[in-house]
Amino acid sequence: MNTLGWCPGCGAVATRHCWVRHNVLTVNAALEQLLQGDAAPSGPPLHTGGPLAAPPPLVARHLERLKDGDHEGEALQALTLLSGKTWDVILRGGGHVLSGTLRDIKDPETKALLLLMAAKGELTSRAVDCAKDLGHKDQALNLKMILGVRRLLNVPMNDLYQEVLEVAAPTVEQLSLLQPTDRALCAAFVMPRLRRLRVDGFVDESLRESLHTIESNLELNLKQGHVQWLELVAFPPTLLKVVLKAQRLSLEVLQLTAPDYYSRLDCDELLSVLEDCELRSLRRLVLVKMLDDVSPFYDNHVKFDREGCVSKREALLEALPEEAEVVCALCDGESVLKPMMEQL
Repeated sequence: MNTLGWCPGCGAVATRHCWVRHNVLTVNAALEQLLQGDAAPSGPPLHTGGPLAAPPPLVARHLERLKDGDHEGEALQALTLLSGKTWDVILRGGGHVLSGTLRDIKDPETKALLLLMAAKGELTSRAVDCAKDLGHKDQALNLKMILGVRRLLNVPMNDLYQEVLEVAAPTVEQLSLLQPTDRALCAAFVMPRLRRLRVDGFVDESLRESLHTIESNLELNLKQGHVQWLELVAFPPTLLKVVLKAQRLSLEVLQLTAPDYYSRLDCDELLSVLEDCELRSLRRLVLVKMLDDVSPFYDNHVKFDREGCVSKREALLEALPEEAEVVCALCDGESVLKPMMEQL
């Protein structure tokens, strides 16, 4: 399903179960219902404690803004705020910390404040690590944790991943995927706010023979993205060019990590990929055991291949913008290996 839905009965983003069993509204329809004060067509009403009665012009304007289709993340946050029973609020600024609790969500002025917070507050959720945080048996609770998330880590390719990516899409800025499918990659690259992406692996060894089919699918479906930082770990060289081309206008930092023989390229092969991709904004390329024509083992590399590695990196610069640099994790030390997802 491409359209996110809101389940009035659950008071949360709709899961597949909700679409089948409950009365699900589109986010836009749920906001319209809130604005107009209509009851839900069927099923439980929205958990808002009653509609806003004759909202002030400023509030009405923000509601209309949230409905325009370009602010889906903020709209979902507004529905979430209005579905709560109480909210703890902390304000920090100018050396002061003020805290309080909003208890009466039925109060029109409280509703107005919550709507303004969703529309203007640039609300974000804490980072969510799927490996640690999504342990609920109830999928609706797992998806509710992702709502409004800014950093989403270690998304596995299980039965829930498609819904996880759909819910995270409006707000996520940093994302890491574990062995994603081509469909998951395509979904990631069209996320409107995504700026940093880490892809750890791609497909199982048993599927390597189908990479050419996957490459064709990516060429057909990958859209030009906005990713600025991209880290690819054990990524099939066959797919490298098509993925980089999709980020060629925005990509600033690229880290290529090859822990095994299958994901390495020699200098000439990588140079050819970079020349074809024309990465116009790239300013830093980090290589982690990526080059097949120098040793991937630290002792051998620093004793016998350091000079050769320097010359090969200089050759790669020919395909990059004038101010770009190419660094090697073995030559330049562990400082270049700080995970990109931690640097924002």
